[in-house]
Amino acid sequence: MTYSAPEPSSDDDVSLDAGLGLGTRLALISLGLIVLFCSLLLLAVVWGPFRSRRAVRDRGPGAFEHLTGQTIGEPGAGVQVLAILPLRTDCHEARIRYLLRLARDHPNRFRLEFMERRSPEGEKELARRGLACATIVVNGRSKFETRDGRAIALTGGPDGSYSLDDLRAVLQEAAQEAYGEEAPFLRAPGDASPSPETMTGRGEGTAP
Repeated sequence: MTYSAPEPSSDDDVSLDAGLGLGTRLALISLGLIVLFCSLLLLAVVWGPFRSRRAVRDRGPGAFEHLTGQTIGEPGAGVQVLAILPLRTDCHEARIRYLLRLARDHPNRFRLEFMERRSPEGEKELARRGLACATIVVNGRSKFETRDGRAIALTGGPDGSYSLDDLRAVLQEAAQEAYGEEAPFLRAPGDASPSPETMTGRGEGTAP
């Protein structure tokens, strides 16, 4: 008489395989999700800055690109302004428009020169002056201390270290240094009233 060991029932096999298979599958799915998340995170970190730089580089002409290399005002003006700004984008629009209004209001007292910050010439000029960011240079300087004791550096982005009021203060004091009592009065950035030239017809307004 032969004795044979009882074979496990098919129900036991299914339960055991199902239990092990489910645990393994859940572990693999979790691992896969972790790997996918890490890959996407790494891609975002590496690709994000590159995509932003490429978008800026490939962006079409902004409203002020035509100003690249232009000078406005009299060569012998007492206040010389060099704006080394990214003109292919509109991020410095408020500052550029204020400078253009300044040139319109006082064409004989201010001379403006615009330089594209990302051009080889702009990069070279910034490097020559020991600068790295978009900068407005007034009579050869970009850092000032106003008469009321404020330190102002005309460098950085639109949300950077200086406001339009700061820019006006620097330009007003530069005009006063150049012209004394004959210095033109610069309207505040938000002042939409007619310029002194329009009211007097003399082409230049003087500080009260």
